[in-house]
Order: sequence, then C-alpha cells, then structure tokens
Amino acid sequence: MRRTGKGVVLALLCAALIGCAHKPVWGFDCQTRSAADDFFSRDGTLLAWYFCELPRLETECDVPDAEPPPEKTTACDAFNREMTARQALFIESYHELEQLAVGAYDGEGEWRPMGQRLAVTEIWQSKRLLSVRADGYADWGGAHPIPFSETWCFDLESGAFVSVWEMTGRHGELRAALAEALTEQVEKTPDRFFPDAAQNAEETLEDAAVFFDGEGVHLIFPVYTLAPYHARLPELTLEYESIRPYLNEYGAKLLEAEGE
Repeated sequence: MRRTGKGVVLALLCAALIGCAHKPVWGFDCQTRSAADDFFSRDGTLLAWYFCELPRLETECDVPDAEPPPEKTTACDAFNREMTARQALFIESYHELEQLAVGAYDGEGEWRPMGQRLAVTEIWQSKRLLSVRADGYADWGGAHPIPFSETWCFDLESGAFVSVWEMTGRHGELRAALAEALTEQVEKTPDRFFPDAAQNAEETLEDAAVFFDGEGVHLIFPVYTLAPYHARLPELTLEYESIRPYLNEYGAKLLEAEGE
C-alpha cells in the first residue's frame, strides 16, 4: 500500500511539473457581433430598419484560464474600441434615417421601408496581419440602395490599424503600378466604367477600401467614383507578386510568406 501511495504522489508531481513546463501559446480569434433595430409608425407600418455586424477580436490560448499577456489584451482593446466607435456612427446615421422616414411617410399608397445594412463578409488572418471586409448598403428612399464596402487592416503585433501606404517606401511607384493595373482593367471592359475612368484611375486609389487575403490584395472602389451604379462595386485584385517589389521592410513582415 505504501508503494502504491508513493507512486500516486510521484505521478501527480510529474504531471504538475509537466504542466508548469508548458508555455502557453497565445493567438487571436476574430468573431463577429451584430445589432439590429426596427422603427414602426403608429399604425404599425415598418418605416426604417438597420442591421450592423462588425468584427470583434479576442485572445485565445491552448491553456485554459491562462492570463493573457498585456500586449495581447492591449491589441484586442484597441481593435474593439474602433469597432465600438464605428457601430456608434452607424446607429447615429440610422437615427437620421428614422427622422427622414417619419417625414416622408404619409400613410397612403405603397411604402418601402428605409434601411441600412453592414455585415462582415470576409475575415483573413496571417501571422501578424488581420484583414476584415464588410459590405453593406443604405436605402434612403432613392431609386435604389447605395452599396458600400469597408475594410480594416490591423497589425496584431503592434495593436495598430495600418494602410497599404504604410507598407511601402516607394509610395509614388506603388500608386503608379496600381493605377496602371486599374487602367488595364478599365480598358478591357470599358462598358462597365465612366468614359473618364482611366484618366482618374490614380486619384481614385485614395478612396479605395483595401483588403488582403490568400489570393492577394483587393481594392474596392466607392460607388460612382469609376462607374455608374452597380449592385457590385468596382474591384481590382492583384497577386502579391505585383506589389512585393514596392513593399518596405514593415510591409514585407506584415505579409510574410503570403503569395509564395
């Protein structure tokens, strides 16, 4: 019996030592959270509505109940603060839409509810870079809803949002290369674009939402900047090899191993 007792104690000590020796591996998990609301008239007619889905960043670890390092928590807090602020702006815009709907509704004839929607469509994450794309539209009672896209590129290591222009030390050359690629696309399908789209290609780059994924870099352009109304916004997709020569050391690290 004594031997058995000693064996159990020894086994427990070994297990404890092994557990202590394991260093927790930390990472990030990007999920989504949504909010929605409806606004009705006194007669029960739906006047306005909204749906807003935005990303939320959390830490994850292979050791249950482990305490996250401060830099991980700081990164999550910075990302989530920005998303909270964006949701507040979205809801503020919706309240304006409510008032517009109240003024426009007369209780007679056919009524189309005014509404706005924003929802995450893609989440891509590398070792260091988190890239999120959300697509939406706003219907303020016009001829058709107005589509839009928003993107967020976030450095998980520094805890800061970044743009594609911070990833290059050759800003002018990268702009020229992107404008050339966009011009080629315009010239291949001229019927989809405004007549002067090619001439305005470079200056519209600043308005583009930029999203990174395993295929490359995507530039999504706002409605009416390059083309007439389309349910799908104009988009330019380039492989990583197309922009790799223009990346600075920081950009190369953010996109490390992508496109290889």
